[in-house]
Amino acid sequence: MVRPNKVEPDKISDAAQRDRGAPVAETLYENSSILYLKPEILDRDHVDQIEAKLKGMQKAGNKKVLLDLRDVAGGTWPRRPG
Repeated sequence: MVRPNKVEPDKISDAAQRDRGAPVAETLYENSSILYLKPEILDRDHVDQIEAKLKGMQKAGNKKVLLDLRDVAGGTWPRRPG
């Protein structure tokens, strides 16, 4: 940052780190037959986590899924054309 009456610019750093948020919360009910998923935010990373958990449901013995989207913050996504 350049300031008036100063020869050398001040050095600043971008210390802000991207907050990825917590992973998708997962709970099992009724002897693992129901998989309960609760994301805190819907961004690409969290949707990928949800997708991976859904793909592994049958292998884990889950028969139903409850996806709780109450109070979920929307994330930023690149929009797909069309």
